Amino acid sequence: MAFDTGVSFDISGDDVIEVRQSPALEAAANLEALKASGAKLVAAKEWDAALKQYGKVLDACAACKDTLASDFEAERAAEKCFLACLSNQALCASNCSASRRRKRSAGTR
Repeated sequence: MAFDTGVSFDISGDDVIEVRQSPALEAAANLEALKASGAKLVAAKEWDAALKQYGKVLDACAACKDTLASDFEAERAAEKCFLACLSNQALCASNCSASRRRKRSAGTR
């Protein structure tokens, strides 16, 4: 039976370095989980809900900025997540608009 102690080891260099879970890494993982829930909504073509979910991720990024700043890797991961969410919001907004136009044109026929 394995126990998750939150400790791993980086063996990529000459010396083995102990790596512990940090609040910053946990915050970055939480942001990724929020983003993934938005991706599920996109896959289901629930554009309005996905747009709101990505907005929540962006708000969360801003809220935990100071925590993330304490760890370089976590900060980079959060920046990538932030940029992906901005892009995904644009996709959702575009699809929301297209969906509304299709509904309007179908209603006028």
